[in-house]
Amino acid sequence: NKWHDLYSYEVSKIKKKYKKFILIDSNCTAGNFGMGLGYLFTKKVYKDQDLRLKFINNYVYESKQIASMVYLTHMLAVKFPKINFVYRPHPSENIDYYKLIFSGVKNIYVKHEGVVLHWILASKLVVHDNCTTAIEAALAGKPVISYKAHPNKDRNVWLANQMGFQTNDVRKISSYINKAIENKLKFKINFKDKKMSKYLYNL
Repeated sequence: NKWHDLYSYEVSKIKKKYKKFILIDSNCTAGNFGMGLGYLFTKKVYKDQDLRLKFINNYVYESKQIASMVYLTHMLAVKFPKINFVYRPHPSENIDYYKLIFSGVKNIYVKHEGVVLHWILASKLVVHDNCTTAIEAALAGKPVISYKAHPNKDRNVWLANQMGFQTNDVRKISSYINKAIENKLKFKINFKDKKMSKYLYNL
């Protein structure tokens, strides 16, 4: 894409520092809220039984997804010791949680600074679940993996999860990474699809 040149300076700085890397985008604010669970589970929530159960269901789902994403990242870092992994939490998440859980691993970096598009363009591949950065990545021509460790139709951001390969198989993800490193991973998305066209314009 010719417009990528607009970001070449920022992208080149990231590439120079992190070399070949996989970008892992997290979107688990209910499971790891930056201001603490006290700001989610308030007296108002507990007075309303339906609202409380809704919050609990969301918290349980996202807590499982966090654990799975952390597990996946650690496994991949071992399998690909010469590849870096940049874990980018959602702005509302507690970044210190990830810094602690990945501390001491030389090829895992927890970062949130800068514009996400620059990191997408500098990366070889984007891994996510229910994160709209997948849409940005796909539109930018980057391969995307939707890691569906715990498929749940009630917790599915449909459009974001159409932007690439969907899998819960770590071996498949490893295979995709091998191809992405060699710039051989392709996924054709039909942006003119009738359902997608309701959400995407001017493409």
